[in-house]
Amino acid sequence: MKQQSDLIVLGAGSAAREAATRAVSEYGASVTLVEAGAALVIATTIVAYFGWVTRDEARHYEMLSRDSTSYLRSRQVQLKSDLRTITFTWVIIGVELSFFVPWLIDGIPLHFGSFWSPAVVFAWWIPLLGMALLLAITVRAAIRRRRELDQVNGLLVKEDLVP
Repeated sequence: MKQQSDLIVLGAGSAAREAATRAVSEYGASVTLVEAGAALVIATTIVAYFGWVTRDEARHYEMLSRDSTSYLRSRQVQLKSDLRTITFTWVIIGVELSFFVPWLIDGIPLHFGSFWSPAVVFAWWIPLLGMALLLAITVRAAIRRRRELDQVNGLLVKEDLVP
């Protein structure tokens, strides 16, 4: 059985919630909030990214059977791709934080009254902790990738100079 809504509200900011509440209380409308859908898309993107990383690691082991110069060049390309992906992850974290800041300033005190109510813990603190963890993991990965890329570039320079 399909559920039909009289009103679909995109986002869950204070104005959107107020409009949805008013539509339900004053007009008896059936309202659907579409905030969870955005979170689902982001979670799916993160899972797809980790699948991509796993596939790349498998490709890395395939490259081990190549001769040294072609292996180094392939590894150089892969490391540069990894660094671009890490940078993209940082951009996504920044965009996500741009949605969290208004909630910190206005939304939480207005809707929940406390920064430690159960709804705030699940809707704000746990995702923020996840973003901080993802940021720490990607910073560590970027440092390792840059270090390895510098070593690979150094080896390629040495090999190109040898007759």
